[in-house]
Order: sequence, then C-alpha cells, then structure tokens
Amino acid sequence: MVKNNHIIINKSFILLIFLLPVLILSFPLLGRAQVQFVETPHTLSDGFICELGITHYNAGKFNEALMDFKKALLINPANKTAKDYINKILARQEKAPKESAFKGEGRFITKAVTQPKEERSLIPSLSKVKLTREEYLGLVKRKINSYIVYPQEAKINGWEGVAVVKLTIKRDGSLKKVSIVKSSGYPQLDEATMSAVKKASPYPSLAYYPERYDELEIVLPVNYGGVEPAPRASQEPAPIPPPQPFLEEEITSPQQAQALEEEFLAPTIGEKPSRMKPGGPAIAQKLETVEDFIELAIQNNQPTAIARQEIELAKLKVTEAERNLYPAIKLTGYDTQGEVFKVDYEEREVKAQLDHPIFYGGRLINSLRQARVNLEITKRNYDRQKIDIANKADVAYYNLMGSLMNIKLQEEIRDEAKKYLDIVQKQFEGELIIPLDYLSAQSWYEQINFQIDSTQHDLALAKLAFIQVLNIPEVPEVKQEELEIKKVDLDLNQALEIGARSRPEKHLSQLLVQFNQYAKKIEDSKNSLAVQLTSSYGSYEGAFKTESMRHSNNWYVGFKATKPLGASSANASLSSESTQPRFGQTSPTKSSTVSAELNLLDSLQLLSENKKAAIELKRAESDLNETTKTINYEIKDAYLNSQKSLLQATTARREAEFRRKEVENLRVRAQVGESSFSSVIEALVGLSRSQTNYAQALANYYIALANLKKATGYGIKI
Repeated sequence: MVKNNHIIINKSFILLIFLLPVLILSFPLLGRAQVQFVETPHTLSDGFICELGITHYNAGKFNEALMDFKKALLINPANKTAKDYINKILARQEKAPKESAFKGEGRFITKAVTQPKEERSLIPSLSKVKLTREEYLGLVKRKINSYIVYPQEAKINGWEGVAVVKLTIKRDGSLKKVSIVKSSGYPQLDEATMSAVKKASPYPSLAYYPERYDELEIVLPVNYGGVEPAPRASQEPAPIPPPQPFLEEEITSPQQAQALEEEFLAPTIGEKPSRMKPGGPAIAQKLETVEDFIELAIQNNQPTAIARQEIELAKLKVTEAERNLYPAIKLTGYDTQGEVFKVDYEEREVKAQLDHPIFYGGRLINSLRQARVNLEITKRNYDRQKIDIANKADVAYYNLMGSLMNIKLQEEIRDEAKKYLDIVQKQFEGELIIPLDYLSAQSWYEQINFQIDSTQHDLALAKLAFIQVLNIPEVPEVKQEELEIKKVDLDLNQALEIGARSRPEKHLSQLLVQFNQYAKKIEDSKNSLAVQLTSSYGSYEGAFKTESMRHSNNWYVGFKATKPLGASSANASLSSESTQPRFGQTSPTKSSTVSAELNLLDSLQLLSENKKAAIELKRAESDLNETTKTINYEIKDAYLNSQKSLLQATTARREAEFRRKEVENLRVRAQVGESSFSSVIEALVGLSRSQTNYAQALANYYIALANLKKATGYGIKI
C-alpha cells in the first residue's frame, strides 16, 4: 500500500512539473484579456444606452428611444429608468386624440396642404360627423379668440395694428407650426398673437372637416384696433380707451386668402434710397459688419419710422407756439348792391383786423418753451427706440455668428471622426477588433451627428430671429465673423459715468420734469391778469346810383381784461369806434364803451387743472429718481454679466483646448496600438460638446457686451 501511494505521488509531481510552465505562460495572456475587458464594457452599458434613449426621447424621436430602452433591458432587465420610459412611450402611443366640442360661426378660408387618397381617421366614429367649412373655421376662430390677451404695455401706450398669423393644423387637430406673415409693427402684439394660437391647440380634428386633408393652413388677420370715444362736455377730450383685439372675417375664398397673405407679406419701405426696392423695404446689399445690419434694422423698423413722424409733428407744434406770440391779422372786404325806397345804391368796404395778446402772465412764452421741450422729448424717444432695435440686432447678429461658428466646428469634428470610423470599420472587416468595439465607434459617431442636428436647429432659429429683427423676407448674405475673446478696457465707474451722459431714458425723464414744470407755470398764469387788444381799420365808400361815391374811414379799438377770482372770474372792456352807417341802417358814427362783468363759479376747472399739473410735476420728479436708480442698476447688472460671461467663455475655451489635446493623445496611442480608434471617436464626442459650449459661451459674451452697450446708451464702442 505504501508503495502504491509513492507511485501516485510521484506521478502527480511529474504532472505538476509539466503543467507549471503552461500556467506561467498563460498569466500574461489572462492579464491582457482582463485589461481589454476592463476597457470596453463602459461603451455599451445599459446606463449609456439609457442616456442615448433619453436624448432621443427629448428630441421627439420616440421609436428610436423605445429601441434604445429595450436594448438596455436586454443588458440589465432590472433597469428601472428603461422600464419607466418604455411605459411613457407606450402610453403616449395609445393615447387617443381629444375630441372637440366647439360650435360657432366663421368666415376664414384656408389653403390645403395635403389631400390623402383615402380617409384614415384615428377615431372611426368621428368620421361620420361633418361640419360645414364655415362651422369648422368658426370653431378655430372662437378658440383662438378665447386666448387672445391684449398686452398691458400696449394698452398703456395705445399701440394698435394688424398681426397676420398663419397656422398649420395636423390631422389629429394638433398644431404643426405657426408664424407671423405680417407684423403688426409691435413685437408685443405679435407675441400675444403667437401665444394665443399656441395655447388654443389642440384644435378640432380634421375628421370634422367636410374635405379630406392631412394638414390645413389657415391665414388669420388679428386686429388690435381702438374705438373712437364720444367727446365730453368739457374742453379736454376724453381719453381713448384701450383697443380690443378681434379676428377679421372677410376671407371667404382660397383666392382671397392668398391675396391677403401676399398683401400682408408686402414689407414696409425703408429710409435710404440706396437700399430700397420699389415698393419694398430697405434691402441688404453689401452689408459686412454688425453696424451695417443695425442700420438696416433701424430703417425697416416701423416704431422708429413713427417716432420720426412724431419729431416732425413736434416741430409744427413749436412753430404754432411761436406764431401765438405775434398779432393775428385778418383782411375782409365786401361789395353790396341794393335799393332803399326803390332807389338803387352800392357800397363797399375793405378792412384789416388785428388781434394781439398784450399780457398773458407768461402763458404764451411758457407754452413756447414747453413745445421746444416736447420736441427734445420726441428726439430722445427716437434715440431710445433706435437703441432698442440696435440691441435686438446686436443680439440676433451674435446669436447667428455663434451658431455659424458652432456648425463649422461640429462639421470639422464630424469629418475627423469619419476618418477614424473608416479605420475602425476596416479593422472590423479584417477581424482585428471585436464587434462591440465597432458598434461603440458607430454609436459615438451618431452622437456627433445628433449634435450637428441640434446645432442646425439652433442655426435655423437664429436665422429666423435675425430676419425678424431686420424686417426682411429672407436671410441676407452674411460674412461669418470669427469671434474671439477680447477684453474691454472699462471699469464700472466709467460705465456709470457714460450711462449717465448717454442713456436717453435719463434725458427723457429730465425733459419730462421740465415739460411738467412749464405745464405748472402755464396753469399758474391762467390765474393772473390777461389783457387782449382788438382793433380794426377800414376804407368805406357808398352812394346811390344817381350820385357819386362818398368816402370815409371806419376804425375800432378795444381792450379786454380778464382776471380769475378763485372759482369765479371778472371781465372788463374798453372800446372806441368810428363807423359810417350803411344804407338803410341807422347807427352811431362814433362811440366809446366801457363794460364790466362778474361770472360766478365759472372757473372751477382752473382749480382742478392746477392741482393736476402739480401732481404730474411731482410724478415726473419721482420718475426721474426711479429712472436714475434703474439705469444704475442696469449698468451694474450688465457690467457684472459681461465679466461673468468673459470668465465662462475663457473657461469653455480652456476646456475645448484640453479636449483637443486629449484627442491628439488618444490618436497617437491608437496609432501605436496602446488604445483603440473608437476611444478617439469617443474623445471627439467630448470635444464636440466642449466646442459647442465654447461657441455658445463666446456668443453669450458678445451678447453681454451688446447689453452693456445698451445699458450705457451705446456710449461705448466695443
């Protein structure tokens, strides 16, 4: 027995000696396999696939998202996020479209987009219920009307206009798209119209419509107009009530709808002939800098055009006030032929009348000064509107530049990633890498394409905002400006000083104080003595036809004095005249008259007007203080935002530079076999995101500088 045990031990020892080298040689291979396994599992983990599915879900690509979440469950059946999103998508697909219960009348007609060959209603029972065209469109009109809200700012300023909106309704009644085809001239009214159309969605299903369409386009003019008030018994006109919006009802055929759309698509005329089309707006010709586009936006902006007209009106008011300081002269004449006791006669007279205010307590000169202040107010208001539209053009321009820069960087990264994907594909075809590496590279490449799609969407929105600010029908040829970080040599105290000098709102508030000061002086002068001179001088001649003409001179001189006494007033007049009696009349040839009268409680309005002027003056002084505080706050806020945006842009640039170095490092390692080219593509995805962040941060920095320029009244040049 012992012998046999020794034999068994010896055999085991010999076998161990032979297997030991094999085990030793296998350890490096196991190590390498373990390293490779550690590198790859994160590429297609269930968490990563869930992130991809969430991205598709947020982008509205529900079928792609559903596939991603199902893949995640194959890897990890316990993934709760994947299960929750799958339930959301399935519930969304099973949800039926809402029925519409609106009834009403309407006269809007539409333009059909698509007409299917056969009815494919989601709810068969509804296809049997048909409305007339007018009934269906009446439901749309009534639903939009129920959501239209007149903006408070527009009510206060009395803004009116017609906003023409075009909406496209899908088969299930949902809103596909909406756009303003003709602006009302006020962005607030346009935004209110767009908001009402969006909030009114969903609309009645097209299954109710008498004709079979997949989509329906409707053009609606929304009129924000006022109603003329009845005049009051007092001398001051009644204030105009805020206008109420309503939908027009004159479109009754597709031809009229097309004509209306063409009419309201006709743009307004700009200011400079060098950039004008006959009957069109100022157009973008040879525009290269942001200043050129700002100038174009100002030319095509309707509120600034109205502000220019207000300046011309204020100039006429100044001329009118100046004219009131001088005498009013009137020339009259007559030639009369008749008979007295059956005897024919003839008489004629030429007369000049002069009325002149001798003393009005300073009322006329203060009215002139007030008119001149009002002229300055209209000019400052024009400057304010120019600054507003300049800022909007600045923001839209740099948004566009940022989007163009971003799309350029993303396309360069995609082209670079495509080269590495081709390398990975060749490695896969040559069976040099496992399928998981190839699928990972494809997934990262699709992430870059998705980033480009998102960037293109942002670019489309930037172009739309740009043409809306310029008020032109299409995007002009824009030379891409290479944005770069540049620091502004300006501290906060300098910005505050420049804003105090340049902000038109500050000058407007100061001018409004002066305007109300003169208004108070005018009301005070109405309580002082007023003296008016009235005189006339004429040459008269007359005689019977059988006699020669007899010549004489007629004249009149009169003084009238008026003095308010609290709520009453006293008048006194003195006049003297010499006249020739006309034929058939008996009147004195020379007279002098003195008269006086006392009017009881006829000046109550003067008391209320004086009190009102005092209140308006205090309000203007209070507004000046508040405006000064607001301007200082806006300057500080804009300055700090510019500094914050500068820091963010600098950080984003450093992040992009780091990501680029990471890509280069992985590329070199992949070429020598220390890493995979799929890792390079993955790093390019990170670079793509950092480049997007940098482009957005850079655009935000330039926008922050534009807001700083606006806060300082464009008193600084950047």
